[in-house]
Parts: sequence; structure tokens; C-alpha cells
Amino acid sequence: MEADDVDFIKNDSNYVLLKGVWNALTRDIDWNISQIINLPPELYGDTSFSIDPQIAFDPSGQKGWIAIDGDFINDGIAVYQPVFLSTTDGGATWSSPTFIDLTQYSTVMDALDPQGTGIPTTGFDADLAVDINGNAHFVSVIGSGSSHSIESGLELHVFDITNASGNWNAEDLARVYGFRGATGSDYSEDNRCQAAITPDGKRVVFIWLDTDTLLVDPYDVNLYTNSSPNVWACGFDAVMGTYSIAKNLTADSDFDAKAFNASLAPVTLRNTSDDATILPIVLLELNDDGTFASPADFFYMQGALIDDSEFTVGINTVTAPSINVSQNLPNPVNGQTIFNVTLPKASQVGVRVIDVVGQDVFALKTSNYSSGQHAIKMDCSKLTAGVYFYEVSAGNEKVTKKMIVE
Repeated sequence: MEADDVDFIKNDSNYVLLKGVWNALTRDIDWNISQIINLPPELYGDTSFSIDPQIAFDPSGQKGWIAIDGDFINDGIAVYQPVFLSTTDGGATWSSPTFIDLTQYSTVMDALDPQGTGIPTTGFDADLAVDINGNAHFVSVIGSGSSHSIESGLELHVFDITNASGNWNAEDLARVYGFRGATGSDYSEDNRCQAAITPDGKRVVFIWLDTDTLLVDPYDVNLYTNSSPNVWACGFDAVMGTYSIAKNLTADSDFDAKAFNASLAPVTLRNTSDDATILPIVLLELNDDGTFASPADFFYMQGALIDDSEFTVGINTVTAPSINVSQNLPNPVNGQTIFNVTLPKASQVGVRVIDVVGQDVFALKTSNYSSGQHAIKMDCSKLTAGVYFYEVSAGNEKVTKKMIVE
């Protein structure tokens, strides 16, 4: 079994490419220098970098990409943008760099918060995967930036920077409400954007952390922290050219609002019925002191998957719902229950309740609501015990949540 990694020496003029082979006797990887890649002058020297270089290959091991994220334009603006190098011969030779100017993509510019600088920059963690077609997928948070920082108090989005359509595009996967969260006084983590492929490379999955908006008001700019993280995910079907809509994997689980240090394996699994992609994710449970300073337990996350039927959204049209719907409280319920709906703009809101076989049970009167957060009450006293779903529609968007009636 082989594994590839790349090491980078800042302010040097090359990358050292290491190739490792698994040693069954030592149960470790034996690493050796495979290649030294000489870089063009614009990729070293005084350039400021926001992440370590990322390297990934397709399942054949022949088509690969290196992604670098840095400030390569000497214009005084000081923001980070990605650069790519590619290989089609297993890394024997590498292309000249492809620089991505984020300002040229309407999906990026339209997502920037109007209160910011209007100049896009990537965040400080990112990941790279290569699909079966040899196309790159670079996942990172993007927002307005300046002075080598991202304006985390404003609206941010997570993007897939990819050439999957034949041209480079920035696919808006979802809005994120929290950027950096602190645990204790000395430890923090950002959104931990990560990517992985299925063993055949036909699907790419992305995960990131985003704060629980039940605990943090997403419209209070003073509370834009990622201190109560959930794991969000979506995927890309490289054969069909379609995405799945972003969804919260840890909602209503033991790790709801405390999915710290989420780590995704670089290769996913398939379920036994071969109709869903299983995301191998490990989460950290904080110890009693509530920080990362002492030893902690790690848990494999059960039930993290994306069904094949979810890949329905075409390239350049993928967006997560901009409306936010909270879990109803109390849940289980045997009478009155309440949930919050947060709207980015004034909308006509409808609510219907559905049973487990998809039949309508009842609906609330459709009403007009202004932008912001609104509490909606439902009377469930006439429902028989069981599992139900409440669907909230606003404009062309719908969000569905599960509830239990006692």
C-alpha cells in the first residue's frame, strides 16, 4: 500500500515530494524522497501562505494536483487565493501554475457580505481531492479580507474551487455562520474544511464545521464564533456532474453543537446496499476541563452518509437553503411546541406537518414575515403518538425537521 505526502519549506524554491510505503512489520510508513519540484519564482521568496500545500491524486495514481494558497499578487491588498499545479504521469512532471483570481467568479463576488472590503480571500484551512476524471476539488471558506485576514464577523461561504466542468469554477456549497471557535483560553479551531473521494473516485464529499445557530444568533455580528460546532457535509457526483445539498450530520446526536476536531479520512466507504457513501469521521470529546489541554476520547461517527439520490443539483446552481429552521422544543411533544425560523429577507412562510409515509397531517396558515428570526408555535395535542416531520417553506426554499409526539 502506498501513500503520498508533500512537505514544503517556506522561502525555499522547491517542494520535496515524499512517497511512502506501508511496512507491515513496523506497522508504519517508510518514507523516501521521491522528487524535488522546482518552483517558478512567483511561488516562493517573500510570498505569504495561508495553508500548507495540499496534494491529491485520482484513483489511478496518475492524475494529481498540488494546491497552494497564498498572497501571490504584489498589489498591497494582502488576501489569499489558490494556485494549482497538475500532473498526468504520476508526478514525474508538473505543469506551470494556474492562478485563480477569485474576483473573476460571480458566485464568489455575489456571496461577499456588502459590509466588507469586497475583496475575496480564502480562510486558513482547506483540503484537496481529485475525482475519477482527474479534476481537482479545493474546499475552503471564502469571505471578504484584507491584511492577510478574513472578516469573520461578516457573511462567509464554503466553496468548492474545481475544474470539473472543463473550466475553473467556484461552487458555493453553503453559508457558514461561525468561523473560529475558542475552547478555553489557548485553543481554537476554524471550520476544518476537508474533502475525500469514494474508492472509485466517482464521488467527492466535503465536510466542515459550523456553529449551532440555536446557540448563536446568526444575525448578531458580535457572536460570529464557531464555539458550538456541528459537522456539515455535501457531495459531488463526478459522473453526473451534480452536487447534493449541504446537511447537518450531527443535529440531534450526542455531538450536537460539540463536534470538535472533526477529521475525515481521505477515502470514503460504501454501505452494504451500495446506494450511499459513508463518511468516515472521527470526533473528539472534550474532557472535564473543557479544553484540548488534557487527554481526550475520540469517537467514530456512526450514520454519517450521503445517499446517492441526494446528488440532484447541477454545477453553478448548488446552494444550501438560506433559511434556518431550529429543532422544535419540547421534543418529544404532547401539546404545544415551538420552533424558530430565521429569514435573510422578507418571505411568505408556510408550515405543514407530514407523517412517516408522507401524508399531510395538517398545515399552518401561510403568513408573511419580515427578515430575521421568528418563533412559530404548533398545537400537536390532536396527533397520535409517533414520528412526524414539519416542513417549512419560504419562497422557493424548503427545510424539513423531524419531531416526536408522545
